[in-house]
Amino acid sequence: MGQVRQLAAVSVALIIPAAGSGRRLELAVPKALAPIDGVPMLRMSVGCFLEAPGLAEIIVTAPHGRLEAFAEALEGASTGQAGLRVVPGGATRQESVRLALEALESDAEIVCVHDAARPVVSHRTVTEVVAAAADSGAATAAVRPVDSVRLQQGAGGDADRDAAGGTLPAAVTVAVDRDKVWLVQTPQAFSRALLEAAHREARATGRSATDDAALVEAAGTAVTVVETDGENPKVTRTSDLELVRSLCSAGLSGQVRR
Repeated sequence: MGQVRQLAAVSVALIIPAAGSGRRLELAVPKALAPIDGVPMLRMSVGCFLEAPGLAEIIVTAPHGRLEAFAEALEGASTGQAGLRVVPGGATRQESVRLALEALESDAEIVCVHDAARPVVSHRTVTEVVAAAADSGAATAAVRPVDSVRLQQGAGGDADRDAAGGTLPAAVTVAVDRDKVWLVQTPQAFSRALLEAAHREARATGRSATDDAALVEAAGTAVTVVETDGENPKVTRTSDLELVRSLCSAGLSGQVRR
């Protein structure tokens, strides 16, 4: 409880980049609007954060031409003191986050970024990631792999030689110690100043990354890893959507898991 009380004094803005189409789901609507027990996935993802300490503002990015549909999906959501707005997203996730940062109106000190396609993240994970960011400046949820991990190597170059010094053939794979591997998830949380600076630098240099943790790290800040409980799947394929639906039917949505 002491940690939660301390966090309550930290102002947090939540960004949910949801401008992707989700073509692999083959739905008639954008992926973020996919229904789960009759509730749009986006609304469920927002709901996972409504008890987050210090939440001051929520920005959702939507595909162009879909702002009204996204606003309707979130209509009536009880956000307490936090303002909720839908703004146009960009052509990439990175651009959408940058546009959301520019749209912030609060004086939030911490910015939390979460995938709309992770609608069952637990309250514990949210709280611990925000707390880690408040302490270190940058943090991400992540999980250890349960499968064995192999790394694909190319052909040629010093980095692609085997232990005996010979050149590895194209597309060969080598075993990786999975105890040294993390599978990165969201939420990710950052000092607002650090995240804004990382996006400015990326735009100026043309740097791109698959997530904000990589951008912040490339700009010179180490990222703290917060291990999740494993129940934080990302909806990418139809099978993922069915998994999330089964978790919700079993009462394991992020809005009820502590």
